[in-house]
Amino acid sequence: MEPAGFVVGLDALGVCVHKSNPLDEISIEELGEIYGEGGKIEKWLQVGIDHQTCETDEIIRVGRQNSSETYFYFREAVVGEAREFCLDSIHRPQ
Repeated sequence: MEPAGFVVGLDALGVCVHKSNPLDEISIEELGEIYGEGGKIEKWLQVGIDHQTCETDEIIRVGRQNSSETYFYFREAVVGEAREFCLDSIHRPQ
């Protein structure tokens, strides 16, 4: 009998914003510029959001701690393997 492969599960990664944020979509490249060290996007207005309820318009980056597989995958797929996360990113445990 030949071995057969079966899909037993799928994994996904989501990026969330506060429910009061009117962001409808964002590109992988824009996320890389938000989360990556030396990234060019630091304010919501830079991605087209005039967020009236946010006093400073500053994007606060929150992610997983650096021992998480999610951290490594996000860095590889979004930030880029050659870059580190922005130093002022907040990394939270699960």
